[in-house]
Amino acid sequence: MSRVGVVDIGRNEGERLEACLQSVCRRGVPVVYVDSGSLDGSSELAQSWAADVVELDRSEPFTAARARNAGFEKLMHSGDPPTAVQFLDGDCALVGGWLDDAVRILLARDELALVCGVVLPGSNAASQEKAPQHRAKVDVTYSSQQALGKGVTTATMT
Repeated sequence: MSRVGVVDIGRNEGERLEACLQSVCRRGVPVVYVDSGSLDGSSELAQSWAADVVELDRSEPFTAARARNAGFEKLMHSGDPPTAVQFLDGDCALVGGWLDDAVRILLARDELALVCGVVLPGSNAASQEKAPQHRAKVDVTYSSQQALGKGVTTATMT
């Protein structure tokens, strides 16, 4: 697999963040956790999983976009920026095989700018052992505009 990095965002995620970090940090990829003013020790938890932590300045409004941008910036200015980035919310977890399949599909098809997953019925970060595995079926959903120098084409894996 080519080098991939993860940007994880959250605020007061608690146990959900623990499951999320467990699902990504054990994969041996760089992880940046961006915290939006948590008061529950989320930043310290992320540090204990060896994630780089960015704590957003509280003087500006928190938004998911602001957090993702800050995490992306930190990841891309690391010593070895990744080829692909997985964005993840702190109350979500990756299922086995997802990251490898997503990167493989993204890099194999020049017309793709991003690959999206779906929320599995009945799954959540706290109970991933009950979640079914994803199937690597690709559905190219649309093509329009320009992003990252490519036409935007997404692939949704279900």
